[in-house]
Amino acid sequence: VSCLSCSSRSRGLQALIELSDFIEPRQFFKLTTTTVSRIFETPESEIRFDLVSGNLKRMQGSWTLTPHDHAIGVGYRAELVPEFAVPPLIGPAVMAQNVKAMAEGVAREIERRKLANTKE
Repeated sequence: VSCLSCSSRSRGLQALIELSDFIEPRQFFKLTTTTVSRIFETPESEIRFDLVSGNLKRMQGSWTLTPHDHAIGVGYRAELVPEFAVPPLIGPAVMAQNVKAMAEGVAREIERRKLANTKE
């Protein structure tokens, strides 16, 4: 289960985003990340993010949009290095599950916005 809060300050195609993420996979352990990221947007193409501050040693990556005939491919790449201990046997699986849930949430939001735009 992941709970996310977000605030942002925008300046053109660049923004600072503050996120708090609470991850409790089946009650084995609880991870809390709090980050401030700098976001760079290339409209209709890419969103890159870099860590400004927080409880991760490193966090950087991107979302990319690639046109394909009558569809858009959405890609996600990230490098996350925590400052805290992550259980080695279940940590990577939990992170993979969290990324999958995030990507599914993005896909649902894309579909929701698509439906909203077709009703207008």
